[in-house]
Amino acid sequence: MKISPQISVWNHLFCCFGLISLFAAATANSQPSLVKKQSGELPSLPHFLTTNHLWLLPASSMQISLGVEARSDWQAPLSGLQGRLLRLGMMRVDLGASSNVVIQIRGAIRQQLEIDETSSQPKAGFPASGTTADAGDFSVGTIVRLAQNAAQTTAFGMRAETRLPNSTQKKGIGTNTTDVFLAAMLSQKFEKFLLFGEVGMGILTAPIETDEQNDVLTYGLGVSYRAGSRLQFAGEINGYLTTRNIIPVGTEARGVARAGVSWLLKSVNLELSATRGLTVNEGTWGGMLGLARRFEL
Repeated sequence: MKISPQISVWNHLFCCFGLISLFAAATANSQPSLVKKQSGELPSLPHFLTTNHLWLLPASSMQISLGVEARSDWQAPLSGLQGRLLRLGMMRVDLGASSNVVIQIRGAIRQQLEIDETSSQPKAGFPASGTTADAGDFSVGTIVRLAQNAAQTTAFGMRAETRLPNSTQKKGIGTNTTDVFLAAMLSQKFEKFLLFGEVGMGILTAPIETDEQNDVLTYGLGVSYRAGSRLQFAGEINGYLTTRNIIPVGTEARGVARAGVSWLLKSVNLELSATRGLTVNEGTWGGMLGLARRFEL
């Protein structure tokens, strides 16, 4: 039976409204100095976010994060399996290639799904009970800041990313396909707030149908607040939508909302976030705990 997650339009609108309201409330009481160039270097964006901003890592610097994520009622994109997902070794590496280019690698070293036999509708050839485990799919991307204004408060750029087929399809968690994403990015900087977003397209390879793909609309909207030199709060909605009437199995729309905090402890950032699925297949609630550290090369 095909998994047919239905997009909750109200979920998306509610989260968009919440992020924009938070941003508007903070900027309403801002001083005129917001339009001036912010002194000092901006802290790196928390690595639990998928959406990126365009104030990138300096050249010859690198930030690495490693964490663990748990999700409830999560649905696999192909097999029909549903249950509690645990991702171990959630890794992300950002490398400053130049003053306006960052190379990004992210993915899970290992993922494990505890199958809920009541809610799962497994297809033939996939596990039907117990626990299944597999490697996660890693992606390699490039973020380029193409332009910014003289005050360095507004920036425009592009992101290109390829998701690699590292998972094994028969394990029932991943699709073992190669997917490509391209997005336009816009970031706005205020005194303590950053508002950033992107919109683009993704080409998802159908894991079952031969010579079939699904071209989806990708989106991301995020906001971060620097509460001090060591504390940063951030949130986002991120995912992709499909407009096709007949959707290839394994390429259904997905969306999540995330919010969390990053706390600098000496040279290491402690990051904690909560996740809420915006589509049925992304489950209900989840969370992530991780550590991030920056290095100068």
